[in-house]
Amino acid sequence: MKKILFIGHSVLAFYSKEQIDQWQIVNRAKQGTIAKDGWKLIEEEEILINEFEAVFIMYGINEVYYQFNERLVTDYLEKIVRKVRDSSGHLPLIIAPIMKTWPTKRLQPLKIQKINQKIIELARDYDCVLFNWEEFYDLKDEADKKYSMDGIHLNSAGYLLFERGLSRILANLYN
Repeated sequence: MKKILFIGHSVLAFYSKEQIDQWQIVNRAKQGTIAKDGWKLIEEEEILINEFEAVFIMYGINEVYYQFNERLVTDYLEKIVRKVRDSSGHLPLIIAPIMKTWPTKRLQPLKIQKINQKIIELARDYDCVLFNWEEFYDLKDEADKKYSMDGIHLNSAGYLLFERGLSRILANLYN
């Protein structure tokens, strides 16, 4: 059985399954975490990246919510990706842009769009697989309420859709 490491915020942390298809999930994601925390997890706890056949990285929404500078997300995401690349060569990395949500006082779509563009560039530059949120969006190109409780966190229907999307990615990693 192959192993995938999850690092990121609550969307990954609340995914309750320990396995998807033939992949064992080692879930180190935590609610409320930011990319800087992910860097510390990789750097300080010295997770042995070479024990995994893939890594799924999901950060950004908490930085947007707390109105941190966009570079805090992208700089630490790049550090994480570089560290994984340096320690494991071409280990498949899956990286998720921030799911587009409906506008609130703290969650500004333009800021999410700017960060997502940087995440897309990072994925391209480091040959990462992008998780695609498109199926989660409504006609306004925002998180559909039938998949999300609040525009950020997934409900049970959202996790089923998430699992289908991740399953497709995992099936293609070693073909």
